[in-house]
Amino acid sequence: MCISNEEKGNYGEQMAQEMITNAVKNIDGDIRVYNNIILEFPSVFGNSPEGMFTTEIDHIIVTPYLVVLIETKNEEIAVGGYWEDSWILKNGEEVSNPINQNQMHKKVFCNTLGMDSNRVFTIELLLGQSVANCSSQYTNDYIMSDEDFERNLTLLLSTKYKKTMDVCLNEKMKQMEKQSEYKRNVHINNINKAKDISEWIRTHENTYIFSFLDTVKCPKCGSYMLFRETKYVDYSRNNTSRSKQYMIGCLNYAITGCDGRVYYSKKKGEGFQKVNRISFEERSGWSEQEKTTNNFLEDYWFVKRENEAIKNRLNDLADEIEGQESEIEEYKKKTHLLSQEKRSVEEEIIELKKELNKYKRLFGNIYTRR
Repeated sequence: MCISNEEKGNYGEQMAQEMITNAVKNIDGDIRVYNNIILEFPSVFGNSPEGMFTTEIDHIIVTPYLVVLIETKNEEIAVGGYWEDSWILKNGEEVSNPINQNQMHKKVFCNTLGMDSNRVFTIELLLGQSVANCSSQYTNDYIMSDEDFERNLTLLLSTKYKKTMDVCLNEKMKQMEKQSEYKRNVHINNINKAKDISEWIRTHENTYIFSFLDTVKCPKCGSYMLFRETKYVDYSRNNTSRSKQYMIGCLNYAITGCDGRVYYSKKKGEGFQKVNRISFEERSGWSEQEKTTNNFLEDYWFVKRENEAIKNRLNDLADEIEGQESEIEEYKKKTHLLSQEKRSVEEEIIELKKELNKYKRLFGNIYTRR
């Protein structure tokens, strides 16, 4: 029976929720779990009157000391490096790198709630994948398989610090969870439109790739600009008929009549290339220079690595000792053979002496038997 990606995704999230529940049961204290939280943020891909785009976080766990954002993937991955922008599934489909995706979640989450990013951890749960539980290229980010997920999550959630989190955080999360129920259809529409725009940009010019977190400012009024669907003649592609295209237009067009707009162009430095693109980092002051925050999971993995290193060293030493013992045993055998040869030579010498005693010398080299 063939199931859709949506069904696989829903099943994977249910599995993740069950494992999260089991992990939380092992820990004392007030720990809350929130699922399928949709956050809004300004973006050139925005699809609302305010120019807001959306992203969905599968699971958010809040303890008195830290927050964990979990991105669950229930897909058979064929090709994908942790650092690559996209991964290839076994069915040939190309999907977003969940590690990069979760980092976007972290940026939006911290910016929306004014959170200290060093207290926010991210996990990419890859169900059914043979992956080593490890840190990724990002700070405080972990890639996990379902094999040891509950134990690893329990260790991370058990971490305590001297300073606790904002006491109002759970109230804010409850409001966001309730609001997310009404944003579901909007979010699906946003994702579908963004995929369509991204594919259109890719087929026109590979360098015209925008991040979902990017914003563009209107050169005329300073407001946000958004991708807008339109129809016009695309002479740059020798297309003389009016066809579906995308432009970047001012958000204030319907309000103030500002007609600031940018059309696609294949000329270098023209079209989308000349827009004033503002990254999330520039806009929010976000710094990638985060510090690895000490936690029980890191401590456990460190001890585990140390134990593994000691075990490997002991195995190496055992191999060395075994090799030396073999050499000693070989040396003993050679010594024994030499001793036997020595005794044999000594016995031959004794016999020769006895034989010589049977003769007496007459003169020169002339001997006669006694």
